[in-house]
Amino acid sequence: MKKLAKELNNLQIEVATNIEKLLETKGVPSRFTNSRLVLVIHDENMMFNLDSRRHLVEISEDELVDNEGYTYEHSVLELEDLCTAIDSVADGITPNFKLLTCNSDYDKAVRYFEDKQTAYAEFVKLQCKNEEVSLEEREVELDRHGMPQYKTINEHSID
Repeated sequence: MKKLAKELNNLQIEVATNIEKLLETKGVPSRFTNSRLVLVIHDENMMFNLDSRRHLVEISEDELVDNEGYTYEHSVLELEDLCTAIDSVADGITPNFKLLTCNSDYDKAVRYFEDKQTAYAEFVKLQCKNEEVSLEEREVELDRHGMPQYKTINEHSID
C-alpha cells in the first residue's frame, strides 16, 4: 500500500505543479478577489458541482472557487474531475485580450479572448451599440506580485 500512497502523492504534486505553470500563462485575476490569480473554467461540462447549486468556475493554486465566490479545498472534487478541469484550461484559450464593459446591472463584465481579431470584432460590436467598452492586450511579463498586466489598446467612452 505504501507504493500506491507514494504514487498518489506524486500525482498530487504533479497536479499542483501543472496548476502553477498554467497560472503563469493562462492565469487571470479572480472576478471575486483581484488579489488572486486563477484559472477560469470556460467549458460548461467542466463546471463540476461543488455544493447544491454552486459549480466550479475558477481554480487557484490552493483552492476551487464556485460561481458565487465561495472557496473549497481541491479535495472537494474527485482527483479525476480536478485533473479533467485543469486539462480543459490547458487545452482552452490563452487570455491574451481582455474586453471590459458593463452588464445590464452596470456591474463590470470581463471577457477574455485568445486572438485579436475576435476580440476586436466584439469590441466594435459593443461600440456600435454605443456601450462603454475597453479592449486590453496582455503583456508578456507578470508584475512583481505575479499578476498578469494588460495595456489598453482601444476604448470607447460615452460622454
